[in-house]
Amino acid sequence: MESVTENGKFTQETSDFIKKYGCLSWDEILKSLAYPHNPDDLKAVKIKGDSMIDEHIKTGDIAIFHPKKIEGNGIYVVSVDKKLFVKRVEFDPSNQQITITSANPDCQPRIFSGAELVNLKIEGRVVATYHEV
Repeated sequence: MESVTENGKFTQETSDFIKKYGCLSWDEILKSLAYPHNPDDLKAVKIKGDSMIDEHIKTGDIAIFHPKKIEGNGIYVVSVDKKLFVKRVEFDPSNQQITITSANPDCQPRIFSGAELVNLKIEGRVVATYHEV
């Protein structure tokens, strides 16, 4: 097989190969990565740095997140002073504060409360990560 696509679409030969051998199409791969979420509802960021290494999230990985899922503690994409980060987020409503923590013992947690909360925006919950092997 010389070329699998023409003008961004599978060639007939590639489509026949996929059907014959039960391979997944690109759309099916994307849908399976997003499952059980609708892919149209998701966004993604490329990871740079090692702050989440203990969660097996490293440079070059892609974090897929759902902007409408902002509930409970977990791993989120956050923006701090308009810079994006992937961090563990802990909500503490009783003390009216949010703590963002890296998954790297070399990085210190950061607590946001009061006026500091203006600099923090929770962009969405990470629902999947992708990395090459």
